[in-house]
Amino acid sequence: MTKREQYIRITIFLLILGLFSLLLWYIGRPMLRFVSEPERFQLWMRERGFWGVAALVVMHMLQVFAAVIPSGPLSMAAGYAFGPFLGTVICVLADTAAAILLVLLVRRFGPKVLRLLTGKDPEQYRLFRKQRGLGWLLLFLFLIPGTPKDVMTYAVGMADLSLWAWLGINLVGRIPGVALSAYGGSSLSRGQLGWLIGICAFCAALYPLGMLLYKRYTKTQ
Repeated sequence: MTKREQYIRITIFLLILGLFSLLLWYIGRPMLRFVSEPERFQLWMRERGFWGVAALVVMHMLQVFAAVIPSGPLSMAAGYAFGPFLGTVICVLADTAAAILLVLLVRRFGPKVLRLLTGKDPEQYRLFRKQRGLGWLLLFLFLIPGTPKDVMTYAVGMADLSLWAWLGINLVGRIPGVALSAYGGSSLSRGQLGWLIGICAFCAALYPLGMLLYKRYTKTQ
């Protein structure tokens, strides 16, 4: 990576982080203020209408582009604010939109987009390029909480996979992990700490399995 590319990458990352921080401040302040009164925070979010939902959507999309930002807390915040069902719908649609946009950018502008976003050699993301049954494999990996879905999104930009297949994989495959996090956030809003601890423990147990399966697959590429 040239120095110019490094400067551009740093600028992009800082812009993403800055916008994410502004949105986090917009939602996080009232959430902390009403942490002992979740119904007041939910009322606050409902009063914002479109803008409250839009803030969560944009934060989720930014998270996909800057994979260092964890998605779990955002899904929990959505469940806390809107309940498990609507929170899951909002997050899955946002993640899917970002995944489609990222693949389109890579296919339009080529490997340099991956280099700018990740700082890595684009050749590392060709792991799915010649894989038979790629769609079914990706769906299987996406259904397991803990697999690096954002990394796989970068890889798909280099793969021969239709956008319709990619759309379906995201809409279906992201549901289990997002739903668990959203339900955890909803449980927190209802004071059901036992459910929240149980969900967190379950996700923590699945994470190593997801990473093991992902690494086992990528080693064969």
